[in-house]
Amino acid sequence: MANGDSLPDVPYVVPAVPASAGAMIFDRKRRLLILKPTYKSGWTIPGGVMEADGETPWEACQREVLEECGLQVRSGRLACVDFRRRKPGNAGGVRFLFDCGILDDARLAAIVLQSEEISDHRFESLPTALTLLRKPIRRRVKAACRGTPLVYLEQGRPVPGVGGRARSSALCGLGVRGLGAGQPHDADEEVVDLPDRVHELLELHRLADVGVGVQRVAAQHVLLRP
Repeated sequence: MANGDSLPDVPYVVPAVPASAGAMIFDRKRRLLILKPTYKSGWTIPGGVMEADGETPWEACQREVLEECGLQVRSGRLACVDFRRRKPGNAGGVRFLFDCGILDDARLAAIVLQSEEISDHRFESLPTALTLLRKPIRRRVKAACRGTPLVYLEQGRPVPGVGGRARSSALCGLGVRGLGAGQPHDADEEVVDLPDRVHELLELHRLADVGVGVQRVAAQHVLLRP
């Protein structure tokens, strides 16, 4: 822009980037919920494309889990972001993967599949699930379960110089570490009382967590360990 305020003279098209969100859901035996779609080969996890009406990634994750499995997930942790380049026959876009923790047997017994899109479901140990999942999802799930708080991928692969021990140095100085995706948390885990200063830092850094609050500053439910 010439003066920093006016619009450019040439037309500018805001790029449209498709986005989707998926969920990792575990049972009490720490087995992963996988689904058999009717419209493509292989197995997948609950998830789907975000609506174009302003829906957030977390809202899309909750909606897709409810639609495909009949389950309501109330908490989750952003575990992986994967950017997929556009190519012929594939629009690419951004994939968000949430760790929605361990659900108890009573809730999992209420699974109702969306028959038009899902023909079967099962719970499998992570090694077995990885052999069944479609390749792009397999890469995301595998990367998310390595114990790093948040993983950034491109084409399902780590990017040199990005990620690693992606923790806030301020939080590490307080001896606070985020719970890794490799350690599935209880979706109904008790809230944790934390010092005010820690809450201030969590608000600043957010730790890539969404949907895990209980609307109380002193009980943030951010799933931290000493």
